[in-house]
Amino acid sequence: MRGLAVSEAPALPVDTYSFAAMGTVGTLQFPGADARGEQIAKIVRGLEAKWSRFLPDSEISVLNRHPGAFMAVSPETWDLLVGARYWQRATGGLFDVAYVGAGGGETIRPNPELNLGESAGGAVEESSGFYFRRENIDAAVSRGHGLILHSGMACVGAGRQLDLGGIGKGVAADLALQSCLDFCKAARGENESGGTSAAAGAGVVAGEASKAGASGCDSRFDSESRIMVNLGSSSLAFRADENEPWRIGIRSPWVGTPSPVGYLELCNGSVSLSGTAQELEPGLDWVTHLVNPLTGQPAQSNVALAVVVAKDGITAEAVSTAVLLLGAQAGLDLCVAHHVAAAVFTCDRQVLGTPDMVKFLRLGKPGLSASR
Repeated sequence: MRGLAVSEAPALPVDTYSFAAMGTVGTLQFPGADARGEQIAKIVRGLEAKWSRFLPDSEISVLNRHPGAFMAVSPETWDLLVGARYWQRATGGLFDVAYVGAGGGETIRPNPELNLGESAGGAVEESSGFYFRRENIDAAVSRGHGLILHSGMACVGAGRQLDLGGIGKGVAADLALQSCLDFCKAARGENESGGTSAAAGAGVVAGEASKAGASGCDSRFDSESRIMVNLGSSSLAFRADENEPWRIGIRSPWVGTPSPVGYLELCNGSVSLSGTAQELEPGLDWVTHLVNPLTGQPAQSNVALAVVVAKDGITAEAVSTAVLLLGAQAGLDLCVAHHVAAAVFTCDRQVLGTPDMVKFLRLGKPGLSASR
């Protein structure tokens, strides 16, 4: 898919490292990235090895090959699936990483041999959090429930397949950003605990970060190192001083309108851009690349591009997907309800946004209004 963000040279000098991972090209920008970028790239590739449905030995592929069976998953995968389950509920099912595969989840019926009494025929109940009660787990599996989580184990319901897609990139960008921060702190000598860094789950410990920092340290490290992680120009994570934000251009989704159509100015957080891969003719809704999980059909939308700014990648990715499926007004209502900043570029060439988005969005063409 064509990148939706337009790269722009940073105001202050940083090093850049590009790498291939997760079916796209990733870019790291921070002081010393040329010396330490490959170590960060290995973290992203390690997550891809756990989450890609195209790699036969990934945790997701193993789960997909054994529907109805529980499997212990890594802490990174558990956290990602818990987040996905939360947003599946928060969006009323519009965001769902467990799509209907061969066999059709809706057609699965309870297995009469389970002998679970009335629980098999009634609604599947949940305890606190997102985990099914033990007596209802088998019922949930037999009824084709998409994603079932229980005590560090995950299960894919019959007739379903997991596809983490963009949400995996969003979380990977966040973890890569944290790893960059760990390296920067080590280079400044701030990591004195000797403990494990936030990147340890992906195979990088504080001692290794300190060693790498010492070998590639330069004077550009300061208390608020400028860092950007960009996975495919659609999933981005940022860190910068509030007086020197990153400025990212937004590619035009419309025929005849030059890019960029606007800019995001960001210091901290995550961004997801979700939209069409082709420029649209004026006034035409488009059939998205997304399947509406509630209907099983390709979704038609009046949103050409959704831009979501959130505190973390899992929120940004889940909400941008839901906005694209809901359409402009209902999508922005969802964002307001969950205190997420967002803007939509509609098929009839309007720009609408939540009140909070005015802090981040700078429109590049006169005549466009960011208002709801």
